[in-house]
Amino acid sequence: MADYDVVILGGKIVDGTGNPWYIADVGIKDGRIASIGSLNRADAEKSIDASGLIVCPGFIDMHTHSDLTLLADGDGHSKIRQGITLDIIGESNSVGPITGFAADEYRTEQGTRYGVDVDWTDFEGYFERLLRQGISMNIASSVSPQQVRLAVVGFESRAATDDEQQRMNALVEEAMQQGAIGLCSAWHGGGPEFVDEVAGMAKVAAQYGGYYGTHIGSEGFDIVEELEKALHIGKSAQIPVHVYHLKARGRDNWGRVAEAIQMIETARAEGLEVTANQYPYTAMQHPWHRLMPRWVQDIPRKEAIPLFADRDFRERIKNAAEFKQYIHTEVRPILRDLLDRCTAEGILKLQSIYGFWPAQSDGDMLILFDPDDRDQEIARFDFPRMGKPPYWCLSDFFKPISGGQFDVAALMVCTAGRRVSEVAHDWFEADRYKDYLHLHGLGVELAEALPEPQRLELSDA
Repeated sequence: MADYDVVILGGKIVDGTGNPWYIADVGIKDGRIASIGSLNRADAEKSIDASGLIVCPGFIDMHTHSDLTLLADGDGHSKIRQGITLDIIGESNSVGPITGFAADEYRTEQGTRYGVDVDWTDFEGYFERLLRQGISMNIASSVSPQQVRLAVVGFESRAATDDEQQRMNALVEEAMQQGAIGLCSAWHGGGPEFVDEVAGMAKVAAQYGGYYGTHIGSEGFDIVEELEKALHIGKSAQIPVHVYHLKARGRDNWGRVAEAIQMIETARAEGLEVTANQYPYTAMQHPWHRLMPRWVQDIPRKEAIPLFADRDFRERIKNAAEFKQYIHTEVRPILRDLLDRCTAEGILKLQSIYGFWPAQSDGDMLILFDPDDRDQEIARFDFPRMGKPPYWCLSDFFKPISGGQFDVAALMVCTAGRRVSEVAHDWFEADRYKDYLHLHGLGVELAEALPEPQRLELSDA
């Protein structure tokens, strides 16, 4: 019998302790590291030459949303091929408890999004399902106080009663006993409305050695208030706090992250174990409902979707301070930066990435084709003659950058000083705006709920 199942030879070992790398061999037996040293003469079932390569422990992705994706595809290539061997799941949603008011919406949403039949109600049932199906990596999960509150209190925006608090605490305790590693959350702008409820649940998690991990809120204009609430929960429950993706969102808030870091340093000096992480890229992603004000997000999804057919409802959203803040800090600056750099080749590259319109470039000319007949030319945009690049404008929810007023949320092509209503009308009549909404994450339910366009007027800016 061979000494080892696998021997990895001659790699630069980075062991995670903080020590400098060193060259050695690694022997693996029965799925575990059995020896590190000089093993080039050892007998092994398989040898791997790692000369010039780094050998290190698997990486931990400490904030992920692979709860359901690993049930849909247990191979997890997107993680394993990056060297990630442990995913930490759970945030605003967690895989348990799936009971009470939380059950129907969770099952419907995850079934629609991932095609997964949610046949469990707690952590134990979820872990059993993972083991039964088989996955390529390891999983650890926290339990969400929002999920727990939804299971007990429902969608009502009110403080929990004493009895409801006890029931919420009991559900957290059950989750911790079944393997949850802490309490995790993702809050609206301003952070949690009922902070002491969360602190009560955090106390239970602390009894089992858990931590409180949190996406503190909007991470924008309210970043100080949001972080204060997270620190209050940590101090009240005597539980370690970890802040997910610390940042100051929105250009008007750039630099305020220094305030947040100082608050964390002060709390640490006072004895609270608080840490934070930050992703190494200038990007973010949210599902469409995260763009909406808190009062919209708190409506059950199946009840909220039909309301978007009502223009007054959409106007109320547009006028909400939280929504305006998002548009001001996120949408307009990004679009303006993008559009100022647009060229025919640039837009062609964008369409190749996002697939929103079949196009080709002929020098400074952008040519659009009918999506259903790629030989049929619809319109041409001559950049030098126009003097300005085309402008992409989001409508209804977002006012156009360059004139125009539309009756539905859709992506349109309009130019500075030139009408393209023929293109737009063709697009609307073919219901292509619904395809766009579905493609870009607003969801087919919302697309179907929107009314048919009644008019389309493009002004010459």
